[in-house]
Amino acid sequence: MTTTEPQPAAKKPTRQHRLSTLLIVFVCVIPCSLAGWWSYCSRTPPSDEDLRARFREHSAQFLRLRSMILEEPAVSSVGDDNVGDFWLDRGEWTTHEPPYRSLTQAEMLQAVGLAQGRYQEYLDLLDAVGAYRVTKRSNGEMTVCIFRSGLVSSGINKNVVYSPHPPPSMVTNTDSYVAGKHKATVYAELGEGWYIEHQRH
Repeated sequence: MTTTEPQPAAKKPTRQHRLSTLLIVFVCVIPCSLAGWWSYCSRTPPSDEDLRARFREHSAQFLRLRSMILEEPAVSSVGDDNVGDFWLDRGEWTTHEPPYRSLTQAEMLQAVGLAQGRYQEYLDLLDAVGAYRVTKRSNGEMTVCIFRSGLVSSGINKNVVYSPHPPPSMVTNTDSYVAGKHKATVYAELGEGWYIEHQRH
């Protein structure tokens, strides 16, 4: 008859081991996270001159984005991390309001009524103009979202917008106007209903 030797009980983490783990978190993980956050928040937006050159070079892509988003029957925003009410979160497309859902990309596109090929065209156009999202409003305005930095309550956005009517707060150069201001939203004309939008909030 064979006997089984009793296995030694697993050792519980000692206080010293727990402190060492916490030290690693504080010394390595948190600084790296803060460094990444600071790098994101401290980025510099493209200058008006850069956006003017980009708009001239890729005017066909901007026009195509305008045409596509304004004719969408069901969604008012399309981007690499957002389509309509869905937002990309850790590999899944989720809704932030009831009914809460978590879907694959294919399921999300089916839910919003957007064909895979059309969504891919959006992504290709956005990549070509250096943007991450395109949105529209019911009054015929649309926005090609170019740059974002900072937090919701404090940050900088810089976009290219189309509006059938001239927006308020028109300036010659948005960079010089916004510099040093705590809050501001101003526009500079690109031509034929297109404008640079510069927000500091």
